[in-house]
Amino acid sequence: MQQAKRILLLNASPRIGGNTDIILENIRQAIGNRALVEKIDINSLNFKPCQECGGCDENDCCILDDDLKPIYKKIIEADAIVFGSPIYFGSLSAQAKMFIDRMQPFWTAKVKSKNLTDNFKTNGTRMDTNYTQISTNLPSEFIRENSC
Repeated sequence: MQQAKRILLLNASPRIGGNTDIILENIRQAIGNRALVEKIDINSLNFKPCQECGGCDENDCCILDDDLKPIYKKIIEADAIVFGSPIYFGSLSAQAKMFIDRMQPFWTAKVKSKNLTDNFKTNGTRMDTNYTQISTNLPSEFIRENSC
């Protein structure tokens, strides 16, 4: 028997019941019971912004101990992620930006797995890869029983 797909809905709107929340709920209803769906309201999480401390460079996971810690595992286990954010002043919500910044451990794991150091200039200001794409193919060493 095939295991049910896991779909993670991430709501980066501060407004429960607002347009972004309504769209995500419509997606949940459209999926119905064809997959396991979980929705997380990012605004309700208590987490700090990325501190650019380099902890994920050393440990392959974020060293901050807050509400995002269990979310990392859910992201890894998800077969699909739907990320919803309202647009404020021509950009994502502050909640979305802060959440995305905290995905640095995934970026670090991707860089380590592909040995991208050759693609950096010596001053580290440019890469020859598309750094805006989030990889869904995380290295196996990042996905381990006791990670993060």
